[in-house]
Amino acid sequence: MRHGMFARKAGLLAGLLAIGLAVWLILGAAPAHTGEQPIYIVLEPEKAEKIEAPMVKGTESEEVCSAGGYIEIPLQQPRGTDKVNGKAIIPFEIKTPGKYFLHARCWWYDGCGNSFGITIDKGDKATLTGSTEKRWRWEKLGDDPILLLAGKHVLVISNSEDGARLDQVLITNDLSYIPQGIE
Repeated sequence: MRHGMFARKAGLLAGLLAIGLAVWLILGAAPAHTGEQPIYIVLEPEKAEKIEAPMVKGTESEEVCSAGGYIEIPLQQPRGTDKVNGKAIIPFEIKTPGKYFLHARCWWYDGCGNSFGITIDKGDKATLTGSTEKRWRWEKLGDDPILLLAGKHVLVISNSEDGARLDQVLITNDLSYIPQGIE
């Protein structure tokens, strides 16, 4: 009788451990890349599948901007009178499912021209913002990683404020990586 009870308890414990391990791997206690090579996907917004006005392509030397271009919401006069529309649509593919951070190389005009809306796969819109003005720098979207499944995805960068520019987007599963300069 005791042997049967022990076997049931051992089986229950093994099942609970398997469930716990699965939850741990899916929800976040897993290491940054779980033993796999880090993945770095660099997107060039000025090469978007579609760019809708008032968002436009801008040009700059390749020493300043990757691939010699960026997207921007041009300044409106008077400031803040533009309608919140315009977007860039950028398809991308994830081959390895997991947790990813999105970083963007941005140039902000001022405190009223320092954000873009970011949506992945028709999910909730997040706001990418920063405080450094009139120089290129990397901004990270939020503090929590984004769970992305393997397959094709769509990144939508939408107008939030005029005067904002975006040169590159980096999507990586290297949760400790901090981009510097042009990727």
